[in-house]
Amino acid sequence: MPVDKAPIWNRDFTLLWVANFLMATSFYFLLPTVPPFSTDVLGANKGQVGYLIGIYTISALAIRPLAGYLLDVAGRRVTYLVGLALFALIMFTYGWAPSFAFLLIIRFLQGLGWGTLTTGGSTVAADLLPPVRRGEGLGYYGLTMSLAMAFGPLLATQLLGDGQYTRIFLIAGAIATAALLMALLIHYPRVAPAGKKLSFDSFIDRKTLPISTINLLTMFGYGGIMSFITLFATERGLDSGLFFLFYAAALSLSRPFAGRIQDKHGPNIILGTGLTSLAAGFFVLSAAHNLPMLVLASVLLGLGNGNVGPTLQAMALGLVAPERRGVASSTLFSATDLGIGLGSTVLGWVADATSLGTMFTVSGALLALPFAVFYLYVRRYYAGEVAKLRAGRPA
Repeated sequence: MPVDKAPIWNRDFTLLWVANFLMATSFYFLLPTVPPFSTDVLGANKGQVGYLIGIYTISALAIRPLAGYLLDVAGRRVTYLVGLALFALIMFTYGWAPSFAFLLIIRFLQGLGWGTLTTGGSTVAADLLPPVRRGEGLGYYGLTMSLAMAFGPLLATQLLGDGQYTRIFLIAGAIATAALLMALLIHYPRVAPAGKKLSFDSFIDRKTLPISTINLLTMFGYGGIMSFITLFATERGLDSGLFFLFYAAALSLSRPFAGRIQDKHGPNIILGTGLTSLAAGFFVLSAAHNLPMLVLASVLLGLGNGNVGPTLQAMALGLVAPERRGVASSTLFSATDLGIGLGSTVLGWVADATSLGTMFTVSGALLALPFAVFYLYVRRYYAGEVAKLRAGRPA
């Protein structure tokens, strides 16, 4: 079917899009509120703030291989809905955390739900999309996260004006519950279950490992943004809400175009452009002492992640059969979690030893690694796998 004749916005994809947007909005309520809640109310320090992101991503990383296996064996519906239900339930408990240690336990448990539902959501999206427009469709699906990043933190910071953290967490829980109700209406695709014999391949997809390595290295610096952008903006007298707004706007603009370019021309140009934009964004952010520089950094970072994210996702899911998409999604998102978790922890040490500005400079310099790995190895590997698929041979 011609690319322009293959529909993307069917009923179930639209319901999934809305459900994921609501879930992501509740998630991004936490981004500007949990770090100050942990420092102002629970007495945590900057180094400990990094642990909040680290433990969340570590628990998500721990559950993703099992989630991917269950998506392919037990089914998309039950696995995705259980993850979303756990995520929503835990959201209501944040306001009653009596200590930082208890908050870490909450983060760990919610990370299990997050790892399951994000792996499941992207897998279901790939199932519902026409193959010839999968890159573009995943770009639109990714807009749920970027739009939520614009509205969630901005709304949360406005509601937090009087320091009512408990109210923020209750609203976030209500929004996550609305996402769960929406997800119950989806007609989930039925995919022939994968083999039930447990092996390494039941939990990790070997074909997507090289692509996932690029994802891990790229997400390392993003861990620093998630953990410290609010504290960095406050330290320099800037508005972190505007950072999220412009970041999300740039991310939203770039995602569909990146997916379309990937569908038509492959990943080479769009990945190189995205990684370069990310590096530039980190360098500008490290030197940002005024609002125009903060906005420029957020736009560059948004454009970069908007190019890289859907491109890597389309590459990974395009190399596997439908019954392996759950495990492939798990492998890719596990790399995301590992990169963010390691980044938030290691970059937290860098920030404590130096400064937040230096930490962002280091983040930009480290992007030379995924750039080199892609152009020296993964580019040729991916082209070879695609050639096998087009020739009708097992990739």
